Amino acid sequence: MVFNGARKMAADIGKGQKRTMASCGVISPGLRGYWICLWLLLPMAVLAEENGDEKPPQQATEGPRITLAPGIADQSLGERFPEQAILLESGGAPFTALQLRETTPRRQGAALIVADAGESPAAGLAGSLRRYLPAAGWRTLAMALPIDRVEPLPARVFPLADPPGGGNDPDSAPEDRGLAMEVMTREPLDKDTLADYQGQSLERVAAGVAHLRQAGYQNMVLIGIGAGADTVTRFVQQDTQQLPDGGVGLVWLYPQFQAPLNRDLDAVFGREWAIPVLDLVDSRRHREAAAARRAEAGRGRFERYQQQVVPLNNLTSEASQKRVAYRIQAWLEKHMLGMEL
Repeated sequence: MVFNGARKMAADIGKGQKRTMASCGVISPGLRGYWICLWLLLPMAVLAEENGDEKPPQQATEGPRITLAPGIADQSLGERFPEQAILLESGGAPFTALQLRETTPRRQGAALIVADAGESPAAGLAGSLRRYLPAAGWRTLAMALPIDRVEPLPARVFPLADPPGGGNDPDSAPEDRGLAMEVMTREPLDKDTLADYQGQSLERVAAGVAHLRQAGYQNMVLIGIGAGADTVTRFVQQDTQQLPDGGVGLVWLYPQFQAPLNRDLDAVFGREWAIPVLDLVDSRRHREAAAARRAEAGRGRFERYQQQVVPLNNLTSEASQKRVAYRIQAWLEKHMLGMEL
């Protein structure tokens, strides 16, 4: 190694200096400085040699995500929240939703919260909203969207050959051994599958609305997050007979609409749509789509449509989640104030 050579060179120079000292009996000033610098640098070289073989710590790699089957996911919600979980039925298939009663003497209404695709109603924005709104007089019922499809297991789950450098050597690095399973990817849904998925989603919302109406709530707001905004909006558009008599409102949180809602809101709902809508958009993303919705609402004269910009890119902190909840709460107090008869 390089530092071994440096150590040997220092030893040879030391021997030479001893011979010089023995023959001359004195060291010149210039040689004395060279000797001092060499012996000051030698310990640093030895230390670098000793630490040079240490390998830097390997960075932790993110493990594979696990997707629970619908039945297991519902069972998990029921076990985690036994006093809040209720069992509803959609198209003959049961699913679990989470409800919390209002904690105020006067109740304002009910909020049906639909989480984004693949998200749990107990986590993220859906989880925070369902916890915060009861303190403002709103009973919350949070639900997940159905699983759009479950991919079959791959035909081959082991590699055909040992990866390079791996072999049967037990000391080979784990990253060189290859993966024991293939990663399943989600492909875009075709037209028929998308229609079936939207139908299942609408049935879930209908079951939630029916449950809240049976509990005596006629003032209701439907809150959709991401793809959930598409579902609650289609429900309001298509199932007017199932809407509560006292009033209904919509809250969109960074909505992800499918056609035709993603381009023709004014054509879909007609002019002067009377349902109040709060459109909360991310301050850093999807600005073009948000501007298009605002323009479409203006052309259609949606007088009760309101768009607000709020940071939605850091919703893991409690402060950010509360900020969104307070925005919705303030809008509800102005546009959806309930009244008990």
